[in-house]
Amino acid sequence: MSLKTFKVPVVLVLLYGILIVGTGTLVHFLGIKSELYSTFITVLLNFAICGIIWFINKKFIGIKINFKIDFSFFKQHKITAAAIVLITLFMIVTNINHLFIALLVSLQAGIVEEVVCRGIISNYIYTHLRLKNERKQIWISAITSGTLFGLLHFINLFRQEFLPTLSQVIVAAGIGMLFAVIYLIYKNLFATIIIHFLNDFWIIISTGTATQHAQPLLSTIITTLIYITVLVILAKIIISRKIN
Repeated sequence: MSLKTFKVPVVLVLLYGILIVGTGTLVHFLGIKSELYSTFITVLLNFAICGIIWFINKKFIGIKINFKIDFSFFKQHKITAAAIVLITLFMIVTNINHLFIALLVSLQAGIVEEVVCRGIISNYIYTHLRLKNERKQIWISAITSGTLFGLLHFINLFRQEFLPTLSQVIVAAGIGMLFAVIYLIYKNLFATIIIHFLNDFWIIISTGTATQHAQPLLSTIITTLIYITVLVILAKIIISRKIN
């Protein structure tokens, strides 16, 4: 285990964060009044960022991004799949007004963030750890990349208050950890893209925005702890089913 194992992912996350802040500043500078148009331009710019990091990976890093349309994860976790379908249908029926914006933003987040944070960063750490204990290798890779993914969400301070941002950082770290476990176990980005897309889709379609507002401190702490506990349990179940 060398310093480079963690240095490259940190640099990539910093670059990714800088580019996202830069594109957000550009969209704000353009002064587009229409929320739909500004969202559309932001989405296009984020896909461009994904292309830049994908090119850097191909030219200088060389991590293979595993992707194929495969439903093996959902077949092995039928209860999870059924719950996802039911929640998604309920959200669409009860919040149809926000459907287009939710689809646009969530699709971009699901694809771009999974390619960068799981396809490249999680996989890079996992590939370079080279531990004899497979379970330990997955946990270290998932927790490290998940933490970096969570820290990336501090850029949301540009559009929301500190407390909801901090909660979002912690929850995102847990979500990133779980998604990394799924990706590293199943060696396929398809499942994490779908789940990531739906996670953001549920939030945006129900509120019309990805911005979180401040809640009472105790409520925020309890909710965050519940989220993290559930995410860690799910990660342990997935690892235990695949690795003895």
